[in-house]
Amino acid sequence: MYIDGTLWAGGHSEAILGAAENVRLLGLDVDPSALAIAAERLKVYIDEGRARLVRSNFERLDEVANAEKLAPGDGVLLDLGVSSMQWGRH
Repeated sequence: MYIDGTLWAGGHSEAILGAAENVRLLGLDVDPSALAIAAERLKVYIDEGRARLVRSNFERLDEVANAEKLAPGDGVLLDLGVSSMQWGRH
């Protein structure tokens, strides 16, 4: 069980989910556009029940993981860099 607290387009999450068939993932992002992009990219994993995407800030990751019954996690990813795709939007 892994948590991607800064989902954005889902590239890191896709790599994590593709690493093994028993991996599950909770992806968080506050940007609804990012969630839509990631949902399309991760559709097969969502359909399999291996990925769950939630609109939330990573600051609430413990709360969200517990509410989704996906805690405890085995690992957490936080890519805290600046997204060039979002730079001018916020």
